[in-house]
Amino acid sequence: MTTEAKEFLFDKTPAFLAKLSPETAPTWGNMTAQEMIEHLEQTVNSSYSLPYQGGKEMKPQQIFARQNFLYGNNPYPQGLPSPFHKNGKPALRFADLDSAKKALQNALQKFVDFFALPENEKNTYFHPMFGEVNYQDIAHSFYKHNLHHFRQFGLVE
Repeated sequence: MTTEAKEFLFDKTPAFLAKLSPETAPTWGNMTAQEMIEHLEQTVNSSYSLPYQGGKEMKPQQIFARQNFLYGNNPYPQGLPSPFHKNGKPALRFADLDSAKKALQNALQKFVDFFALPENEKNTYFHPMFGEVNYQDIAHSFYKHNLHHFRQFGLVE
């Protein structure tokens, strides 16, 4: 994980989360603060659940997204539909925003712990937007994705 991503996800995120309340409104989109945090937590937990089954070629849109959004300087576009919300927004899974915040922080730590195991460090996974990804790719996507949503809620510029 890059130093920038690690600092953002583990050193700065708790302060950003502390500024987020149930009343914090997005500057774009229609998620509530809790829906956004649960969306991020779900993304972390699902990011390494689909081991990459070799033989798939990256689609042109995945190559474009990888170059422009994952590793490019471009921010994620506003209003980008989530692959998890094809059938509308999911029901809330946590009792309140504070529980969702704790779950997000726990999910990030579990992700790091998972890839710290020697048997997992070289695994690759399937990402619907970026194709085949490894630990570094996934960690960087968390950084960019969280930054996107923290901007959405005015937590970071």
